[in-house]
Amino acid sequence: LTLMINEHTAVDAVDISVEMIRLAKQKLAGRQNVRFIQDDLLGFFETGAAADAVVSTYAVHHLTESEKELLCRKIYGCLKPGELAVIGDLGFESAAVKTEYYDELEKSGRGDLIKDIEDEFFWDVESAVSMMADIGFSVEVKKFSELSWGFHLGKGYNKQ
Repeated sequence: LTLMINEHTAVDAVDISVEMIRLAKQKLAGRQNVRFIQDDLLGFFETGAAADAVVSTYAVHHLTESEKELLCRKIYGCLKPGELAVIGDLGFESAAVKTEYYDELEKSGRGDLIKDIEDEFFWDVESAVSMMADIGFSVEVKKFSELSWGFHLGKGYNKQ
């Protein structure tokens, strides 16, 4: 994903995993615009980081619902009006859809996958959109696959 960002744009590539940072450094060898930071997402935004944009793919589903909300608040706080965040991650459209999905897994003999899903914290997209809007973001959502969603979060002027 970082390779798609203009080489003249400063990028902070954040990951908690030493191995993921190592792999990213290999893939981005020669890119002088990338600073690699080993930290968790919440910790990174604790530093008072400011950003022109925030992009995250398949990282936030490791956070609990309360941590997701805290992260979204931190992201909102680091952006100036008119800036945006884009998050791509795993989720279910709603709690009802999640229940239906689990029922289908059980019926098809793939119930063992439920434990794998439950080991993560997939987004409840319906609830997430409401939470993000309450924070102040304008929210657009796009479904990319059965479990893959994209959130386009724009920061307008504070509602207060």
